[in-house]
Amino acid sequence: MLLTLIISTTILFLAAASYYDLKTGEIPDKISIGLVAAILILSIFQALTESPGFLINAVLFGTLYFAIGCISFYFGHLGGGDVKLLAGIGCSVANIPAGSFIPDYLVYFIDAGIVVMPYMAIYGLILGFKNKTVFFEFAKEIRTLKIIMFILLSFIPMFMLIFLAVNIEIVLIILCALLPVFVLLTIYLKIVEKKAMQRTIPVFELTKEDTLAEDIIFEGEKIAKKNDVAGLTKEQVDKIKELAKGGRIPDKITIKWGIKFVPVLFIGFLIFVFYGNVIEVLFI
Repeated sequence: MLLTLIISTTILFLAAASYYDLKTGEIPDKISIGLVAAILILSIFQALTESPGFLINAVLFGTLYFAIGCISFYFGHLGGGDVKLLAGIGCSVANIPAGSFIPDYLVYFIDAGIVVMPYMAIYGLILGFKNKTVFFEFAKEIRTLKIIMFILLSFIPMFMLIFLAVNIEIVLIILCALLPVFVLLTIYLKIVEKKAMQRTIPVFELTKEDTLAEDIIFEGEKIAKKNDVAGLTKEQVDKIKELAKGGRIPDKITIKWGIKFVPVLFIGFLIFVFYGNVIEVLFI
């Protein structure tokens, strides 16, 4: 009963978050943080009625997913709202059995990954066509020695499985085969982020939760950081506007935004709940 309630609650919150993300490009804290709070409260009830392990798992998985989200945010793949939502998803999937030989906490990322690669590829291509310098920079980037070596290294796990391992699961081969694609997509999206997902605005247009493209430093003090998951606070916005009004910092500022990623998180969760490891379903 409680497990069904946890799943239903997560679906409702993710559906609402997807709506806001597609409509406004932002996810209200009442949804992202609300999801974490709601699932933890339900996990407490589950721990009291069944086993304390349910709450422990929820906290551990939520923390793990949040940490993974923070890393993705740092590299420009997720927005701050996405990271907080991911923490809530981690709390939720913690006690949902996936029925796979792969650990449950990895299965969700596999399912979301199946969705994310075509989604992000299409999204990135659309932005690339709108900003032609993206393709030029990508072609230039993949010709550098460092990137060539990185791409070649991404093929090693697949070749090792094929030629050295015995009695291996086809799922592992498929996952390893997708690794080079993921590497190329990551490189491309980093260029998209730099060239097509930033814009310079007058400081007076700056709003709470905007994400900066660069740190703002005044007289040795870091007023705001570019890699802040929560985005700008109201106090930081007021401070920046005050400094700009006084001519102490430039009156224009560059902000960035991420790909509207919440629908991927939502679809990935639905696949996880109803199918478990989707690669096993499709290929085994």
